[in-house]
Amino acid sequence: LESLIVDSAALTSALDSRAPDVSALIHNVDLMMGAIGRQSASLSSALTELPGFMRTFNTTAVNLRSTLDDLDPLVNASKPVAKKLQPFAANLRGFANDAVPAIRDLDRIVHAPGKANDLIDLTRLQIPLGKIAAGPVVRNGASREGAFPATTSSLEGGLPQLAFFRPYVTNEAISGWFDDFSGVSGFWDANGGSSRISTTFNAFTLSTPTPSLPQLVGAILAGPVPINQVFDPINGLLQLNKRKRCPGSNERDPGDGSTPFTDHGTLDCDPTQVPTGP
Repeated sequence: LESLIVDSAALTSALDSRAPDVSALIHNVDLMMGAIGRQSASLSSALTELPGFMRTFNTTAVNLRSTLDDLDPLVNASKPVAKKLQPFAANLRGFANDAVPAIRDLDRIVHAPGKANDLIDLTRLQIPLGKIAAGPVVRNGASREGAFPATTSSLEGGLPQLAFFRPYVTNEAISGWFDDFSGVSGFWDANGGSSRISTTFNAFTLSTPTPSLPQLVGAILAGPVPINQVFDPINGLLQLNKRKRCPGSNERDPGDGSTPFTDHGTLDCDPTQVPTGP
């Protein structure tokens, strides 16, 4: 009894020394109990639904227990790796600190006050752009296919033309057109850069016989030449309709029949149409 009285006196003295804190505690407990009392209806509803929740959670907990058992091998295997990751985590902390300005700038790129000035606005613009790309869209009072279907149709329609031009890509004229829109792009051989030039006058070219150029010059100097002598299909000074030359026809045959290229006769070209000269 003496010990009880002594301890009670010590407790009373301790409480008296913390009287403001005890008063604040009692006041805060009073506020808490009042708030709980005002939510009595919600608490009653929660207590009513608690048994069903606990039954559902029981099933979840049972399944979670088996999941945790399955994770044990992963955790055990990760322990040695986790120790090795400590230096990486230390460096990652420094990287995270240095990345703060970049993240701040990225935040301004993603979202900024105003209109049409950030990534969110750009994403929203993709919706009408996607509709135009996929189609169909109504333009100029008519329903029209989208940009992607139109591009697909254009590429499919252009395949025959591309297939026709493909064998000619090594010719100077075609490569020059794609390269710099010049007449002859040239090529390289053992002596360096060089180009081959063939004399072509618009829709006609010099005839195949070698003396045709001197004949043409002499005819021009001598005076007017009858038109039938100029454009005669066999013996004329100028030849017409040289419009179906085969790829490589500007190159002279080295003797192995490799030029002009006809792809075993499958190309729609005339291998007899070659430039003037030996």
